[in-house]
Amino acid sequence: MIYLKQQTRLDSRRDVTSRLSMLVHDSHSSMTDDDDDDDDDDDTVYDGGHFAHLAKRTADYTTTLLNSQPSSAERRGCLRVLSWNVQMLRGIFAGQGGRPQDLVTRARKIAANICAIASTIDVVVLQEVWHEPARRVLTAALSDVSGFVVFAPKKKCGLLIASRHRHVCNMFNQFPARGFEAMAFSKGVTTTFLRLNDALETPTRVAIVLNAHTQSDYWSCGQSVRVDQIRRIRAVMERAVHECQGNGYILDRILLCGDLNVECGSDEYRRMMSGPFRGAIDLMQPPQLPISRPPVSPSESDRRFTYPTGRWRHNFFACCGEPSRYEESIPTKRLDYIIDLTPLIRHGVPPAHAHVDEGFVHQQLLRGIDGGVLSDHAPIVALSSVHHS
Repeated sequence: MIYLKQQTRLDSRRDVTSRLSMLVHDSHSSMTDDDDDDDDDDDTVYDGGHFAHLAKRTADYTTTLLNSQPSSAERRGCLRVLSWNVQMLRGIFAGQGGRPQDLVTRARKIAANICAIASTIDVVVLQEVWHEPARRVLTAALSDVSGFVVFAPKKKCGLLIASRHRHVCNMFNQFPARGFEAMAFSKGVTTTFLRLNDALETPTRVAIVLNAHTQSDYWSCGQSVRVDQIRRIRAVMERAVHECQGNGYILDRILLCGDLNVECGSDEYRRMMSGPFRGAIDLMQPPQLPISRPPVSPSESDRRFTYPTGRWRHNFFACCGEPSRYEESIPTKRLDYIIDLTPLIRHGVPPAHAHVDEGFVHQQLLRGIDGGVLSDHAPIVALSSVHHS
């Protein structure tokens, strides 16, 4: 497991860059004894320019979104949320993410990228963190380098949430599943209560963040299973709201994040948004486009599509050619979401109180210093900001 000494957060960009570079170049101590594999060193040179560029682009994106809101409205409690399926699944074949050392190397690069933009992100939710050494790399980096509070159940759910806000409580609910996924994984949804106000301030004001990963279509059509899983998410949300009321908390908002394996614009998407999530706001869906179809222009496709960004290609003769890596592809659909569920419990909320309804695909965060993609899904970032007159 990587070791990063707990210390006061440094303000110097040089010191932060040094820590990020140390994270990426960390030794193979993150590997366990049973993860026997070839020790292929990553000889890429990591300099501060990559991390500085990531931080600047993220700040520019979020500033643009904030400035797009009416200046007459007063913004309260803006939450900047990052969601990313990082495909930490051991294996060298299609649908998998590489050997154990490949996974740890990618985890270090992903962790360094996220830590580089940590000052512009409030909540990080990840899916498919199934490899234990990779999970430890990500957890240690987010908690020790960025100072985030991390919750990552040790069950085979692959879910991780980190935030700069304190966690009041965390829960995990497993989904019913079918076929191979039922045997190999424990997919489900985590529920995290984030405390938005000071510890001494009463009453406690919380935001509920759900991180979910539903049945895929990889092994067989999972649509019928997802119908039940989406209903389970709605039930989990309702129980969380009831718990807030029972504890006297002020519920600020509810956000659902994750890889729902539902293609945006499909009939399944319309049924989800008009059924269990009727009235909810898809923060990645531009308001000028009807939900009945996905975006079609190149510029919109680049901003909105998240999958597939690449496919893992294992090179059995790495010593004689290129190392194993993701073979990049052009995304054709969006399966990843950040959805504001607050309207489901607050009926008749006037438009002036609406949340920010815009997000973006973070193309720069997807790539390492060498320009290669780091997962088969692109990360998404959205802002949830409550307005009142």
